Amino acid sequence: MTTATRLLSLASFLTLGSLASAAPVSTIDIVVEGGGPTSSFALGSQRVGEIGFLGLSIGDEVSSQLILDSITSGTIVGLFNGISGSLDYDSDNGNPADGLEEFDGFTVTTIDRVGDGRVFGGVFVLFDSGNVVFEGSATINDLGTRGVFPETLNTASAPGPEPTSLALAGLGLAAVGVTRLRRRSA
Repeated sequence: MTTATRLLSLASFLTLGSLASAAPVSTIDIVVEGGGPTSSFALGSQRVGEIGFLGLSIGDEVSSQLILDSITSGTIVGLFNGISGSLDYDSDNGNPADGLEEFDGFTVTTIDRVGDGRVFGGVFVLFDSGNVVFEGSATINDLGTRGVFPETLNTASAPGPEPTSLALAGLGLAAVGVTRLRRRSA
């Protein structure tokens, strides 16, 4: 086996290995931050709980639907990106001034506690009242409070283009049209 063949084999192995680790996960182990049943934050008349995850690896992709499907009791209003620097959220524009935003899923970029694949503070759960119970026994309750929620939740959908942007785009298209007409008539 030549050196070039060995290098090609090694490159193929590394590529296949990295593709295998960057796959969507089909099950998830949710833990409530604070451990066991824990009180939630107050946000007006609603509550916000914080969840983390066990058993994740770098490159794992988790959909928000997988989190929703793991709820065995209770109803939530929305899932919002947490404060963890270990997750890369889909649909998150990354602007802290916009507050925390709803997301479609996330990819694990680092692990907070390697021994058990723990990622702390990954997701905030917004709910109206009652308990929210996840598979296993992780429970967020609405009894008591950890205080007022210190962040802003951006529940608005993604903003559309501003009127000025639309006007500029319209002018650009008109200029392209006029230029084409001049070229055809010349």
